[in-house]
Amino acid sequence: MNIQNVITGYNNSILETLRNIENAKKEWEQTMDCIEDIVMVTDTKGIIVRTNRTLVNITGLDFKDFLGRPWKEILNQHGFFEQIKEAGDMVEYSYRGSKWYILREYPMERLVKTGEPGFVVMLKDITERRMAEVTLENEKQRFKTLVESAPLGIAEIDTKGNYTYINPKFVEIFGYDGGDFKTGKECFRLFFPDPVKRNEAIYAWFNMVKSLENREKHFETFEVMCKDGSIKTVKMALVMLKHKDNGGKEYILFFEDITERVKIENEIYLNNIALDQKNKELESAYNQLKSAQSRILQQDKMASIGQLAAGVAHEINNPISFIMSNLNSLNRYMGNIKAFIESINDFMGSTDQKNEAFNKPEMLWDLRRNLKVDYIMNDIFNIINESLEGVERVKKIVQDLKTFSHVDESEQKMGDINKGLESTINIVWNEIKYKATVIKRYGDIPLTKCNLGQLNQVFMNILINASQAIEKHGEITVKTWHDGTYIYISISDTGCGIPEDKIDRIYEPFFTTKEVGKGTGLGLSIAYDIIRKHKGEITVKSEVGKGTEFIIKIPIVRG
Repeated sequence: MNIQNVITGYNNSILETLRNIENAKKEWEQTMDCIEDIVMVTDTKGIIVRTNRTLVNITGLDFKDFLGRPWKEILNQHGFFEQIKEAGDMVEYSYRGSKWYILREYPMERLVKTGEPGFVVMLKDITERRMAEVTLENEKQRFKTLVESAPLGIAEIDTKGNYTYINPKFVEIFGYDGGDFKTGKECFRLFFPDPVKRNEAIYAWFNMVKSLENREKHFETFEVMCKDGSIKTVKMALVMLKHKDNGGKEYILFFEDITERVKIENEIYLNNIALDQKNKELESAYNQLKSAQSRILQQDKMASIGQLAAGVAHEINNPISFIMSNLNSLNRYMGNIKAFIESINDFMGSTDQKNEAFNKPEMLWDLRRNLKVDYIMNDIFNIINESLEGVERVKKIVQDLKTFSHVDESEQKMGDINKGLESTINIVWNEIKYKATVIKRYGDIPLTKCNLGQLNQVFMNILINASQAIEKHGEITVKTWHDGTYIYISISDTGCGIPEDKIDRIYEPFFTTKEVGKGTGLGLSIAYDIIRKHKGEITVKSEVGKGTEFIIKIPIVRG
Protein backbone atom coordinates (compact mmCIF):
# COMPACT_ATOMS: atom_id res chain seq x y z
CA MET A 1 0.00 0.00 0.00
CA ASN A 2 1.58 3.28 -1.07
CA ILE A 3 1.35 6.57 0.78
CA GLN A 4 -0.99 8.04 -1.82
CA ASN A 5 -3.64 5.44 -1.19
CA VAL A 6 -3.37 5.97 2.55
CA ILE A 7 -3.82 9.72 2.14
CA THR A 8 -6.76 9.18 -0.22
CA GLY A 9 -8.44 6.78 2.22
CA TYR A 10 -7.84 9.16 5.10
CA ASN A 11 -9.31 12.05 3.14
CA ASN A 12 -12.33 9.98 2.20
CA SER A 13 -12.85 9.07 5.85
CA ILE A 14 -12.65 12.71 6.85
CA LEU A 15 -15.12 13.68 4.12
CA GLU A 16 -17.50 10.93 5.23
CA THR A 17 -17.23 12.14 8.80
CA LEU A 18 -17.90 15.70 7.75
CA ARG A 19 -20.89 14.60 5.72
CA ASN A 20 -22.20 12.69 8.71
CA ILE A 21 -21.68 15.68 10.93
CA GLU A 22 -23.45 17.90 8.40
CA ASN A 23 -26.33 15.45 8.13
CA ALA A 24 -26.53 15.20 11.90
CA LYS A 25 -26.56 18.99 12.11
CA LYS A 26 -29.38 19.22 9.55
CA GLU A 27 -31.31 16.47 11.30
CA TRP A 28 -30.91 18.28 14.64
CA GLU A 29 -32.01 21.56 13.10
CA GLN A 30 -35.03 19.92 11.45
CA THR A 31 -35.90 18.24 14.72
CA MET A 32 -35.59 21.43 16.71
CA ASP A 33 -37.52 23.37 14.07
CA CYS A 34 -40.45 20.95 14.41
CA ILE A 35 -40.78 21.73 18.10
CA GLU A 36 -43.45 24.32 18.93
CA ASP A 37 -41.45 25.44 21.96
CA ILE A 38 -38.74 28.10 21.56
CA VAL A 39 -35.24 26.61 22.00
CA MET A 40 -32.10 28.79 22.26
CA VAL A 41 -28.48 27.74 22.87
CA THR A 42 -26.43 30.41 24.73
CA ASP A 43 -23.02 30.81 26.25
CA THR A 44 -22.45 31.53 29.91
CA LYS A 45 -23.16 35.22 29.28
CA GLY A 46 -26.54 34.52 27.75
CA ILE A 47 -25.43 35.29 24.17
CA ILE A 48 -27.49 33.34 21.63
CA VAL A 49 -25.36 30.85 19.72
CA ARG A 50 -28.22 28.98 18.03
CA THR A 51 -32.02 29.01 18.01
CA ASN A 52 -34.76 27.00 16.34
CA ARG A 53 -37.12 28.33 13.72
CA THR A 54 -40.05 28.69 16.15
CA LEU A 55 -38.64 31.99 17.45
CA VAL A 56 -38.22 33.23 13.87
CA ASN A 57 -41.77 32.25 12.96
CA ILE A 58 -43.32 33.93 16.00
CA THR A 59 -41.41 37.22 15.81
CA GLY A 60 -41.12 37.51 12.04
CA LEU A 61 -37.35 38.28 12.36
CA ASP A 62 -34.40 36.40 10.83
CA PHE A 63 -31.76 34.16 12.41
CA LYS A 64 -29.13 36.89 11.99
CA ASP A 65 -31.25 39.17 14.20
CA PHE A 66 -30.87 36.76 17.10
CA LEU A 67 -27.38 35.25 16.86
CA GLY A 68 -24.72 36.96 18.93
CA ARG A 69 -27.25 38.87 21.04
CA PRO A 70 -28.40 38.31 24.66
CA TRP A 71 -31.58 36.28 24.79
CA LYS A 72 -33.15 38.52 27.46
CA GLU A 73 -32.70 41.50 25.18
CA ILE A 74 -34.37 39.62 22.34
CA LEU A 75 -37.36 38.74 24.51
CA ASN A 76 -37.86 42.35 25.50
CA GLN A 77 -37.28 43.74 22.01
CA HIS A 78 -40.26 45.26 20.26
CA GLY A 79 -42.43 44.25 23.21
CA PHE A 80 -42.63 40.66 21.94
CA PHE A 81 -42.63 39.03 25.34
CA GLU A 82 -43.76 40.18 28.74
CA GLN A 83 -42.79 38.53 31.97
CA ILE A 84 -45.97 37.59 33.82
CA LYS A 85 -44.77 35.99 37.01
CA GLU A 86 -41.76 34.31 38.59
CA ALA A 87 -41.91 31.41 41.03
CA GLY A 88 -38.55 29.94 42.00
CA ASP A 89 -36.67 28.85 38.92
CA MET A 90 -39.85 29.02 36.78
CA VAL A 91 -40.61 32.26 34.93
CA GLU A 92 -43.81 32.73 32.88
CA TYR A 93 -43.90 34.92 29.77
CA SER A 94 -46.77 36.12 27.62
CA TYR A 95 -46.35 36.74 23.91
CA ARG A 96 -48.55 39.71 23.06
CA GLY A 97 -51.36 38.26 25.16
CA SER A 98 -52.01 35.43 22.71
CA LYS A 99 -49.48 32.78 23.79
CA TRP A 100 -47.99 31.82 27.10
CA TYR A 101 -44.59 30.21 27.81
CA ILE A 102 -42.63 28.91 30.80
CA LEU A 103 -38.91 29.69 30.73
CA ARG A 104 -36.48 26.99 31.76
CA GLU A 105 -32.64 26.93 31.55
CA TYR A 106 -30.64 23.72 31.19
CA PRO A 107 -26.77 23.83 31.61
CA MET A 108 -24.48 22.28 28.94
CA GLU A 109 -20.97 20.97 29.61
CA ARG A 110 -19.52 22.62 26.55
CA LEU A 111 -20.43 24.31 23.34
CA VAL A 112 -19.34 22.83 20.01
CA LYS A 113 -17.73 25.98 18.72
CA THR A 114 -15.93 27.19 21.86
CA GLY A 115 -15.71 24.10 23.97
CA GLU A 116 -16.84 26.20 26.89
CA PRO A 117 -19.94 25.56 29.05
CA GLY A 118 -23.28 26.95 27.91
CA PHE A 119 -27.07 26.79 28.42
CA VAL A 120 -30.15 25.60 26.62
CA VAL A 121 -32.87 28.22 27.18
CA MET A 122 -36.34 26.82 26.46
CA LEU A 123 -39.63 28.69 26.34
CA LYS A 124 -42.19 25.89 26.66
CA ASP A 125 -45.54 26.66 25.05
CA ILE A 126 -48.25 26.38 27.73
CA THR A 127 -50.91 28.29 25.79
CA GLU A 128 -53.47 25.45 25.81
CA ARG A 129 -52.96 24.84 29.51
CA ARG A 130 -53.12 28.55 30.23
CA MET A 131 -56.33 28.93 28.21
CA ALA A 132 -57.78 25.95 30.05
CA GLU A 133 -56.81 27.55 33.35
CA VAL A 134 -58.36 30.86 32.31
CA THR A 135 -61.52 29.07 31.18
CA LEU A 136 -61.61 27.11 34.41
CA GLU A 137 -61.08 30.28 36.43
CA ASN A 138 -63.85 32.03 34.49
CA GLU A 139 -66.15 29.07 35.08
CA LYS A 140 -65.28 29.14 38.77
CA GLN A 141 -66.09 32.84 38.92
CA ARG A 142 -69.31 32.34 36.99
CA PHE A 143 -70.27 29.41 39.19
CA LYS A 144 -69.39 31.41 42.29
CA THR A 145 -71.54 34.29 41.05
CA LEU A 146 -74.42 31.93 40.36
CA VAL A 147 -74.12 30.25 43.74
CA GLU A 148 -73.80 33.50 45.66
CA SER A 149 -76.72 35.10 43.83
CA ALA A 150 -78.88 31.95 43.87
CA PRO A 151 -82.34 32.27 45.44
CA LEU A 152 -81.66 29.05 47.38
CA GLY A 153 -79.52 28.58 50.46
CA ILE A 154 -76.52 26.39 49.52
CA ALA A 155 -74.11 24.63 51.86
CA GLU A 156 -71.19 22.25 51.18
CA ILE A 157 -70.21 19.47 53.59
CA ASP A 158 -66.85 17.69 53.18
CA THR A 159 -66.05 14.01 53.74
CA LYS A 160 -65.59 14.63 57.49
CA GLY A 161 -69.00 16.26 57.90
CA ASN A 162 -67.64 19.80 58.19
CA TYR A 163 -69.38 22.75 56.56
CA THR A 164 -66.82 24.09 54.09
CA TYR A 165 -68.97 26.66 52.36
CA ILE A 166 -72.31 28.45 52.80
CA ASN A 167 -73.66 31.06 50.39
CA PRO A 168 -75.19 34.46 51.32
CA LYS A 169 -78.75 33.18 50.88
CA PHE A 170 -78.10 30.52 53.51
CA VAL A 171 -77.06 33.24 55.95
CA GLU A 172 -80.11 35.32 54.94
CA ILE A 173 -82.52 32.43 55.56
CA PHE A 174 -81.14 31.10 58.84
CA GLY A 175 -79.04 33.97 60.20
CA TYR A 176 -76.14 31.59 60.88
CA ASP A 177 -72.76 32.15 59.21
CA GLY A 178 -69.67 29.97 58.93
CA GLY A 179 -68.52 30.86 62.43
CA ASP A 180 -71.68 29.55 64.11
CA PHE A 181 -71.15 25.91 63.27
CA LYS A 182 -68.64 23.73 61.51
CA THR A 183 -69.98 20.21 61.85
CA GLY A 184 -73.26 18.60 61.01
CA LYS A 185 -73.88 17.82 64.68
CA GLU A 186 -73.72 21.53 65.50
CA CYS A 187 -76.14 22.19 62.64
CA PHE A 188 -78.68 19.72 64.01
CA ARG A 189 -78.26 21.11 67.54
CA LEU A 190 -78.85 24.69 66.40
CA PHE A 191 -81.64 23.97 63.91
CA PHE A 192 -83.48 21.51 66.17
CA PRO A 193 -83.03 22.44 69.85
CA ASP A 194 -85.86 20.09 70.79
CA PRO A 195 -84.31 16.58 71.18
CA VAL A 196 -87.34 14.78 69.77
CA LYS A 197 -87.45 16.87 66.60
CA ARG A 198 -83.67 16.63 66.36
CA ASN A 199 -83.82 12.83 66.34
CA GLU A 200 -86.59 12.94 63.72
CA ALA A 201 -84.45 15.23 61.56
CA ILE A 202 -81.37 12.99 61.91
CA TYR A 203 -83.49 9.97 60.93
CA ALA A 204 -84.82 11.87 57.90
CA TRP A 205 -81.23 12.84 56.99
CA PHE A 206 -80.10 9.22 56.94
CA ASN A 207 -83.09 8.32 54.77
CA MET A 208 -82.09 11.05 52.32
CA VAL A 209 -78.49 9.77 52.21
CA LYS A 210 -79.72 6.22 51.70
CA SER A 211 -82.00 7.25 48.84
CA LEU A 212 -79.10 9.08 47.17
CA GLU A 213 -76.94 5.96 47.40
CA ASN A 214 -79.71 4.19 45.49
CA ARG A 215 -79.63 7.02 42.95
CA GLU A 216 -83.03 8.28 43.94
CA LYS A 217 -84.03 11.92 44.16
CA HIS A 218 -85.03 12.99 47.61
CA PHE A 219 -86.55 16.12 49.11
CA GLU A 220 -87.48 16.74 52.70
CA THR A 221 -89.35 19.52 54.48
CA PHE A 222 -88.28 20.70 57.94
CA GLU A 223 -89.34 23.27 60.47
CA VAL A 224 -86.08 24.74 61.82
CA MET A 225 -85.15 27.37 64.36
CA CYS A 226 -83.18 30.32 63.00
CA LYS A 227 -80.54 32.34 64.85
CA ASP A 228 -83.09 34.98 65.88
CA GLY A 229 -85.33 32.31 67.41
CA SER A 230 -87.96 32.38 64.64
CA ILE A 231 -89.28 29.19 63.12
CA LYS A 232 -89.10 28.74 59.37
CA THR A 233 -90.29 25.99 57.06
CA VAL A 234 -87.59 24.97 54.58
CA LYS A 235 -87.48 22.43 51.79
CA MET A 236 -84.11 20.70 51.53
CA ALA A 237 -82.61 18.83 48.59
CA LEU A 238 -79.43 16.79 48.88
CA VAL A 239 -76.77 16.03 46.27
CA MET A 240 -73.99 13.55 46.98
CA LEU A 241 -70.52 13.82 45.39
CA LYS A 242 -67.96 11.00 45.66
CA HIS A 243 -64.41 12.20 46.26
CA LYS A 244 -62.18 11.30 43.31
CA ASP A 245 -59.11 10.60 45.45
CA ASN A 246 -60.21 8.64 48.48
CA GLY A 247 -63.76 7.68 47.55
CA GLY A 248 -65.23 9.71 50.41
CA LYS A 249 -68.61 11.35 50.13
CA GLU A 250 -69.23 15.08 50.01
CA TYR A 251 -72.66 16.67 50.06
CA ILE A 252 -74.24 19.76 48.60
CA LEU A 253 -77.38 20.92 50.38
CA PHE A 254 -80.00 23.22 48.86
CA PHE A 255 -82.45 25.05 51.11
CA GLU A 256 -85.60 26.83 49.96
CA ASP A 257 -87.51 29.03 52.38
CA ILE A 258 -91.15 28.02 51.88
CA THR A 259 -92.47 29.58 55.10
CA GLU A 260 -94.68 32.09 53.31
CA ARG A 261 -95.77 29.54 50.72
CA VAL A 262 -96.81 27.07 53.43
CA LYS A 263 -98.62 29.88 55.25
CA ILE A 264 -100.45 30.83 52.05
CA GLU A 265 -101.22 27.16 51.29
CA ASN A 266 -102.64 26.71 54.78
CA GLU A 267 -104.74 29.83 54.34
CA ILE A 268 -105.88 28.58 50.94
CA TYR A 269 -106.70 25.20 52.48
CA LEU A 270 -108.75 26.84 55.23
CA ASN A 271 -110.36 29.15 52.69
CA ASN A 272 -111.19 26.16 50.49
CA ILE A 273 -112.88 24.48 53.43
CA ALA A 274 -114.85 27.65 54.06
CA LEU A 275 -115.60 27.94 50.34
CA ASP A 276 -116.76 24.32 50.23
CA GLN A 277 -119.12 25.07 53.07
CA LYS A 278 -120.33 28.23 51.32
CA ASN A 279 -120.73 26.30 48.08
CA LYS A 280 -122.83 23.72 49.85
CA GLU A 281 -124.95 26.48 51.36
CA LEU A 282 -125.25 28.19 47.97
CA GLU A 283 -126.09 24.88 46.30
CA SER A 284 -128.79 24.27 48.89
CA ALA A 285 -130.11 27.82 48.42
CA TYR A 286 -129.95 27.36 44.64
CA ASN A 287 -131.91 24.11 44.83
CA GLN A 288 -134.51 25.81 47.01
CA LEU A 289 -134.64 28.75 44.59
CA LYS A 290 -134.91 26.36 41.65
CA SER A 291 -137.73 24.52 43.38
CA ALA A 292 -139.47 27.82 44.15
CA GLN A 293 -138.96 28.95 40.58
CA SER A 294 -140.48 25.70 39.34
CA ARG A 295 -143.47 26.21 41.62
CA ILE A 296 -143.87 29.83 40.47
CA LEU A 297 -143.63 28.69 36.86
CA GLN A 298 -146.34 26.10 37.38
CA GLN A 299 -148.44 28.51 39.44
CA ASP A 300 -148.21 31.13 36.73
CA LYS A 301 -149.18 28.52 34.19
CA MET A 302 -152.18 27.43 36.25
CA ALA A 303 -153.04 31.07 36.96
CA SER A 304 -153.07 31.76 33.24
CA ILE A 305 -155.30 28.74 32.68
CA GLY A 306 -157.51 29.90 35.54
CA GLN A 307 -157.77 33.28 33.86
CA LEU A 308 -158.89 31.51 30.69
CA ALA A 309 -161.19 29.05 32.50
CA ALA A 310 -164.36 30.99 31.71
CA GLY A 311 -163.46 31.19 28.04
CA VAL A 312 -162.47 27.53 27.91
CA ALA A 313 -165.73 26.61 29.70
CA HIS A 314 -167.63 28.64 27.12
CA GLU A 315 -165.78 26.88 24.30
CA ILE A 316 -166.60 23.51 25.85
CA ASN A 317 -170.20 24.48 26.71
CA ASN A 318 -171.14 25.21 23.08
CA PRO A 319 -170.45 21.69 21.74
CA ILE A 320 -171.76 20.12 24.95
CA SER A 321 -175.04 22.10 24.58
CA PHE A 322 -175.80 20.97 21.07
CA ILE A 323 -174.66 17.42 21.92
CA MET A 324 -177.24 17.39 24.74
CA SER A 325 -179.88 18.87 22.39
CA ASN A 326 -179.06 16.21 19.80
CA LEU A 327 -179.28 13.48 22.45
CA ASN A 328 -182.76 14.74 23.46
CA SER A 329 -183.80 14.67 19.79
CA LEU A 330 -182.38 11.18 19.44
CA ASN A 331 -184.36 10.13 22.51
CA ARG A 332 -187.62 11.36 20.94
CA TYR A 333 -186.71 9.80 17.62
CA MET A 334 -186.06 6.47 19.33
CA GLY A 335 -189.62 6.60 20.86
CA ASN A 336 -191.19 6.93 17.42
CA ILE A 337 -188.92 4.26 15.92
CA LYS A 338 -189.69 1.94 18.83
CA ALA A 339 -193.49 2.43 18.34
CA PHE A 340 -193.14 1.79 14.60
CA ILE A 341 -191.06 -1.36 15.13
CA GLU A 342 -193.57 -2.69 17.71
CA SER A 343 -196.43 -2.13 15.18
CA ILE A 344 -194.45 -4.05 12.57
CA ASN A 345 -193.93 -6.89 15.05
CA ASP A 346 -197.63 -6.97 15.84
CA PHE A 347 -198.48 -7.02 12.13
CA MET A 348 -196.02 -9.81 11.40
CA GLY A 349 -197.18 -12.01 14.31
CA SER A 350 -200.97 -11.43 14.17
CA THR A 351 -203.26 -14.43 13.33
CA ASP A 352 -206.52 -12.89 14.55
CA GLN A 353 -208.61 -12.34 11.47
CA LYS A 354 -210.89 -10.03 13.37
CA ASN A 355 -208.06 -7.48 13.83
CA GLU A 356 -208.42 -6.13 10.37
CA ALA A 357 -206.62 -2.92 11.09
CA PHE A 358 -203.32 -4.68 11.49
CA ASN A 359 -203.93 -6.95 8.60
CA LYS A 360 -203.91 -4.11 6.15
CA PRO A 361 -200.49 -2.84 4.98
CA GLU A 362 -201.95 0.58 4.33
CA MET A 363 -202.27 1.03 8.04
CA LEU A 364 -198.43 0.63 8.46
CA TRP A 365 -197.76 3.24 5.83
CA ASP A 366 -200.07 5.65 7.58
CA LEU A 367 -198.32 4.96 10.87
CA ARG A 368 -194.91 5.49 9.18
CA ARG A 369 -196.07 8.90 7.94
CA ASN A 370 -197.59 9.87 11.28
CA LEU A 371 -194.41 8.89 13.20
CA LYS A 372 -192.18 10.69 10.61
CA VAL A 373 -189.95 7.66 10.32
CA ASP A 374 -188.41 8.71 7.00
CA TYR A 375 -187.52 12.17 8.32
CA ILE A 376 -186.09 10.64 11.48
CA MET A 377 -183.90 8.22 9.51
CA ASN A 378 -182.44 11.06 7.44
CA ASP A 379 -181.94 13.42 10.40
CA ILE A 380 -180.44 10.85 12.77
CA PHE A 381 -177.14 10.69 10.80
CA ASN A 382 -176.84 14.49 10.81
CA ILE A 383 -177.39 14.47 14.57
CA ILE A 384 -174.72 11.78 15.06
CA ASN A 385 -172.16 13.60 12.86
CA GLU A 386 -172.79 16.90 14.65
CA SER A 387 -172.40 15.16 18.01
CA LEU A 388 -169.14 13.50 16.96
CA GLU A 389 -167.83 16.86 15.75
CA GLY A 390 -168.74 18.39 19.10
CA VAL A 391 -167.00 15.56 20.95
CA GLU A 392 -163.86 16.12 18.85
CA ARG A 393 -163.94 19.84 19.72
CA VAL A 394 -164.19 18.99 23.42
CA LYS A 395 -161.43 16.40 23.08
CA LYS A 396 -159.13 18.94 21.38
CA ILE A 397 -159.70 21.53 24.08
CA VAL A 398 -159.04 18.92 26.80
CA GLN A 399 -155.83 17.85 25.06
CA ASP A 400 -154.66 21.47 24.82
CA LEU A 401 -155.44 21.96 28.52
CA LYS A 402 -153.54 18.79 29.35
CA THR A 403 -150.48 20.11 27.51
CA PHE A 404 -150.50 23.26 29.62
CA SER A 405 -151.21 21.64 32.94
CA HIS A 406 -148.58 18.86 32.60
CA VAL A 407 -145.54 19.47 34.86
CA ASP A 408 -142.38 18.49 32.89
CA GLU A 409 -139.90 21.24 33.72
CA SER A 410 -136.72 19.28 32.88
CA GLU A 411 -138.01 17.04 30.11
CA GLN A 412 -137.05 17.89 26.56
CA LYS A 413 -137.97 15.95 23.44
CA MET A 414 -138.53 16.54 19.75
CA GLY A 415 -141.40 18.97 19.29
CA ASP A 416 -143.31 20.74 16.50
CA ILE A 417 -143.43 24.45 17.32
CA ASN A 418 -146.13 25.07 14.69
CA LYS A 419 -148.40 22.57 16.45
CA GLY A 420 -147.56 24.16 19.78
CA LEU A 421 -148.62 27.57 18.49
CA GLU A 422 -151.84 26.14 17.07
CA SER A 423 -152.64 24.42 20.39
CA THR A 424 -151.95 27.65 22.30
CA ILE A 425 -154.16 29.70 20.00
CA ASN A 426 -156.99 27.22 20.60
CA ILE A 427 -156.56 27.60 24.37
CA VAL A 428 -156.66 31.40 24.31
CA TRP A 429 -159.17 31.64 21.48
CA ASN A 430 -162.09 32.77 23.64
CA GLU A 431 -159.80 35.50 25.08
CA ILE A 432 -158.80 36.93 21.72
CA LYS A 433 -161.57 36.14 19.25
CA TYR A 434 -163.64 39.17 20.26
CA LYS A 435 -160.61 41.51 20.13
CA ALA A 436 -158.57 40.47 17.11
CA THR A 437 -158.35 38.57 13.90
CA VAL A 438 -155.55 36.02 14.09
CA ILE A 439 -153.41 35.74 10.95
CA LYS A 440 -151.31 32.56 10.80
CA ARG A 441 -148.26 32.35 8.56
CA TYR A 442 -146.59 29.12 9.57
CA GLY A 443 -143.37 28.31 7.74
CA ASP A 444 -142.01 24.86 6.93
CA ILE A 445 -139.83 24.50 10.04
CA PRO A 446 -138.03 21.36 11.32
CA LEU A 447 -138.70 19.60 14.59
CA THR A 448 -136.34 20.60 17.42
CA LYS A 449 -135.52 19.22 20.84
CA CYS A 450 -137.33 21.44 23.34
CA ASN A 451 -139.81 21.60 26.19
CA LEU A 452 -142.86 22.34 24.11
CA GLY A 453 -145.13 22.74 27.16
CA GLN A 454 -142.96 25.58 28.47
CA LEU A 455 -142.72 27.22 25.03
CA ASN A 456 -146.51 27.07 24.79
CA GLN A 457 -146.66 28.99 28.06
CA VAL A 458 -144.44 31.68 26.49
CA PHE A 459 -146.71 31.86 23.44
CA MET A 460 -149.80 32.05 25.62
CA ASN A 461 -148.44 34.96 27.72
CA ILE A 462 -147.50 36.93 24.61
CA LEU A 463 -150.84 36.21 22.86
CA ILE A 464 -152.87 37.27 25.92
CA ASN A 465 -150.79 40.45 26.28
CA ALA A 466 -151.35 41.14 22.58
CA SER A 467 -155.14 40.81 22.90
CA GLN A 468 -155.19 42.98 26.03
CA ALA A 469 -153.14 45.67 24.23
CA ILE A 470 -155.89 45.99 21.55
CA GLU A 471 -158.63 48.35 22.70
CA LYS A 472 -161.40 47.65 20.17
CA HIS A 473 -160.52 45.31 17.33
CA GLY A 474 -157.21 44.63 15.60
CA GLU A 475 -154.95 41.96 14.23
CA ILE A 476 -152.54 39.47 15.78
CA THR A 477 -150.08 37.95 13.31
CA VAL A 478 -148.18 34.73 14.10
CA LYS A 479 -145.26 33.82 11.79
CA THR A 480 -142.61 31.10 11.88
CA TRP A 481 -139.50 30.50 9.75
CA HIS A 482 -135.95 29.14 10.08
CA ASP A 483 -132.44 29.72 8.71
CA GLY A 484 -131.02 26.22 9.24
CA THR A 485 -129.60 27.08 12.67
CA TYR A 486 -132.48 28.78 14.47
CA ILE A 487 -136.29 28.68 14.40
CA TYR A 488 -137.89 32.14 14.57
CA ILE A 489 -141.37 32.87 15.98
CA SER A 490 -142.87 36.32 15.52
CA ILE A 491 -146.03 37.39 17.36
CA SER A 492 -147.12 40.94 16.52
CA ASP A 493 -150.20 42.98 17.27
CA THR A 494 -151.79 46.29 16.27
CA GLY A 495 -152.34 47.35 19.87
CA CYS A 496 -151.35 50.42 21.85
CA GLY A 497 -147.60 49.67 22.03
CA ILE A 498 -145.13 49.97 24.93
CA PRO A 499 -143.72 53.37 26.00
CA GLU A 500 -139.99 53.76 25.36
CA ASP A 501 -139.21 54.42 29.03
CA LYS A 502 -140.80 51.10 30.05
CA ILE A 503 -139.70 48.74 27.29
CA ASP A 504 -136.40 47.92 29.05
CA ARG A 505 -138.27 46.82 32.18
CA ILE A 506 -140.84 44.44 30.71
CA TYR A 507 -138.83 41.33 31.70
CA GLU A 508 -138.45 42.44 35.33
CA PRO A 509 -140.38 40.24 37.78
CA PHE A 510 -143.65 41.84 39.00
CA PHE A 511 -143.32 44.79 36.62
CA THR A 512 -146.57 45.39 34.73
CA THR A 513 -148.23 48.19 32.77
CA LYS A 514 -151.70 46.69 33.32
CA GLU A 515 -154.31 47.87 35.78
CA VAL A 516 -154.29 46.46 39.30
CA GLY A 517 -155.77 42.98 39.33
CA LYS A 518 -155.18 42.34 35.62
CA GLY A 519 -151.62 41.06 35.75
CA THR A 520 -148.98 39.68 38.12
CA GLY A 521 -145.97 41.02 36.21
CA LEU A 522 -144.47 37.52 36.04
CA GLY A 523 -145.56 36.44 32.55
CA LEU A 524 -142.75 37.99 30.46
CA SER A 525 -140.17 37.38 33.22
CA ILE A 526 -140.99 33.68 33.14
CA ALA A 527 -141.08 33.74 29.33
CA TYR A 528 -137.60 35.30 29.25
CA ASP A 529 -136.27 32.63 31.63
CA ILE A 530 -137.81 29.78 29.60
CA ILE A 531 -136.28 31.06 26.35
CA ARG A 532 -132.88 31.53 28.06
CA LYS A 533 -132.99 27.91 29.30
CA HIS A 534 -133.53 26.85 25.69
CA LYS A 535 -130.35 28.83 24.78
CA GLY A 536 -132.51 31.13 22.71
CA GLU A 537 -133.28 34.83 22.58
CA ILE A 538 -136.39 36.98 22.86
CA THR A 539 -136.47 40.53 21.53
CA VAL A 540 -139.18 43.16 21.30
CA LYS A 541 -139.92 46.05 18.96
CA SER A 542 -142.72 48.44 19.84
CA GLU A 543 -144.11 51.81 18.84
CA VAL A 544 -146.77 53.58 20.82
CA GLY A 545 -150.06 53.70 18.93
CA LYS A 546 -148.93 51.20 16.25
CA GLY A 547 -148.28 47.93 18.04
CA THR A 548 -145.68 45.52 19.36
CA GLU A 549 -143.74 42.58 17.91
CA PHE A 550 -142.00 39.87 19.93
CA ILE A 551 -139.43 37.74 18.05
CA ILE A 552 -138.31 34.48 19.65
CA LYS A 553 -135.21 32.66 18.41
CA ILE A 554 -134.84 28.96 19.34
CA PRO A 555 -131.80 26.88 18.28
CA ILE A 556 -132.49 23.83 16.13
CA VAL A 557 -131.40 20.74 18.07
CA ARG A 558 -131.74 17.48 16.20
CA GLY A 559 -132.07 14.42 18.41
